[in-house]
Order: sequence, then structure tokens, then C-alpha cells
Amino acid sequence: MADTHTHSHGPAGAHVAHRSDMGAAFAGLVIGALALLLLLGTIVMLTNRHYAAEKPAAGAER
Repeated sequence: MADTHTHSHGPAGAHVAHRSDMGAAFAGLVIGALALLLLLGTIVMLTNRHYAAEKPAAGAER
């Protein structure tokens, strides 16, 4: 089978400098965490609002 790979690579084991995406990674982490907290907070708020009018079960109170 013929080798059709056309791009050249440096010597084996050579280190190629890449720009760090650490800032983007942390921004995504923070934005993702805030989105999850907002979503969970909304679910809890809506659930509490839905069940606010119901009376607790007989054994639930101390």
C-alpha cells in the first residue's frame, strides 16, 4: 500500500510549542459550573413552589 501521507513532521520525539488554552479551559469550567448551579437552583425553586400548598404527611412533623 502506498503512503499517501503528505505533511512532514519533525524528528521523532521533537517538542512542538503549542499555545496554551488554559484560560479558555478555566472560563469554560466556571461558566459550566455557574450554568449548573443556575439550573439546579431553578429546579429547586420551581419544585418548592409547586409543593408549597400541600400539607405535610402525618409522620413528617416532629
